[in-house]
Amino acid sequence: MATGLGRLSEVYIGTSSPATTKLTQITDPSESLDHKRADTTTNDSGGDEEHVVTHKSGSMSLKILWDPASPTCQSLITHHQSGDPIYIRHRPHGTSSGYIQHDFQATVVLKDSAPVGGVSTMDVTFTRTGAMTPSNQ
Repeated sequence: MATGLGRLSEVYIGTSSPATTKLTQITDPSESLDHKRADTTTNDSGGDEEHVVTHKSGSMSLKILWDPASPTCQSLITHHQSGDPIYIRHRPHGTSSGYIQHDFQATVVLKDSAPVGGVSTMDVTFTRTGAMTPSNQ
């Protein structure tokens, strides 16, 4: 299930938790959360199917104005090439207090995308690896 995150959404990256480098000049952020289920239906379930969650997964995609010389873009390139996870902090409601933020590690996939107004852009996908930790802002 993909969800548009809106204009308030903020995404931070880092090499340790909590991630503190804010990604700027991003557009089209969306996230997809999913889980796999196992059928645990038995004969004594009264004719109703029963399921349990076995694996949770998630990813976040966005487009970023691309400056390969910037430290932020260099970090994304490094993690994309090495396959090493990067730390992510996602604030779906920006810095508004009283909302939940999520911290997690993710792998990075980069893909060239069409320029916007003559400026290079890159599609960035973060695929969660391990648990996601929610906390209050």
